[in-house]
Amino acid sequence: SLIIASQTLVESLKNKNFIKGIRKLMLTQNKVFLNYLEELDALERSLEQSKRQYLQERQSSKIIVK
Repeated sequence: SLIIASQTLVESLKNKNFIKGIRKLMLTQNKVFLNYLEELDALERSLEQSKRQYLQERQSSKIIVK
């Protein structure tokens, strides 16, 4: 009975450590994904700014051409 209890305890600790490992891995993955999203946001802002600048320049050139 004591042997079975010890084996159960060891298995329980292994499972607990496994779950901790999975949690740590998931947190790392979440950080990587959040960094990726932040980079995408920055890229989107840059594209919007370039688009506005392009449209302003195009509008200015139309005025000059007329």
